[in-house]
Amino acid sequence: MLQYGFDKSASLDEIIVRSSHDDITRRGLLSLLPDASLDDEIICMMSDYLTRRESCKSHGQPISWFLPTRYAQFATMPNAHLDGFKAASQYRKHYMYDLHRCHQIFVPMHDGGHHWFMVLVKIKDKQAEIWDPLPDARRTRDREIQVNSILHSLDAILHGVVDATYSVAWSFLSFVVTYGEGVPRQPNGFDCGVYVIKFMDTPGIITNKSYVYDSQNVRAQLALQLIDSPFNEQRDQLLALANAHYSNATTLINESKLASTVKSRNVSTRKGHKNSCTKCRFRQKG
Repeated sequence: MLQYGFDKSASLDEIIVRSSHDDITRRGLLSLLPDASLDDEIICMMSDYLTRRESCKSHGQPISWFLPTRYAQFATMPNAHLDGFKAASQYRKHYMYDLHRCHQIFVPMHDGGHHWFMVLVKIKDKQAEIWDPLPDARRTRDREIQVNSILHSLDAILHGVVDATYSVAWSFLSFVVTYGEGVPRQPNGFDCGVYVIKFMDTPGIITNKSYVYDSQNVRAQLALQLIDSPFNEQRDQLLALANAHYSNATTLINESKLASTVKSRNVSTRKGHKNSCTKCRFRQKG
């Protein structure tokens, strides 16, 4: 399935990974190839997978929220309080449930240029930490403005729930915006999206000083995790398509080899038997 998913000769618009909320096309999956900039389809699907994983926890366990990239895109758009917050609220039901159990919120964000970073909202500590794998001092103020927009959106979208869970005076916008400590830096100019996924999926591992980052290996593991996951509604169909595709390809290869062998034998026969009979030639043709 992995080989079929990365087959560039097939349709780039074919859906390789599907959930009830997001799709990954072959074009999106190809962004997991070495040295490529990650497509937001990949990050959104990981947010969905991680959200489903959290939903499997027992009712008494604390949970984390993993918002899709589009939430931040809507929440940080110009005049977001007019239209953006309303658009972002569509993700509340699936991604933002049981606020009383939620202890942290992972928000993948794009800076509007070519860079992904993440915001970790720590509810108990009343902090919003910026996890940036390639920090740029020139963009510090812009990052903080974007984060405040996220906090404002949470207040607006969860208004009634916040009042019922905490108090009327309680507000996300009052959280202190800081930069996370010990956040590892990407070793290149294209792995920011992959790092954001690692921040969400395994924050305790990637921030460990003994962790050794291998870009190609991490990308391959992500691809396999996405394609072969029980959450991939396309998995069974993809397996059938892959089997059919490579079965046909094998048949064509075998037929080509057979034709080449027959042709070679024909040449050999003509060279050895110049006066070969019609019956022999007919059998060779057949």
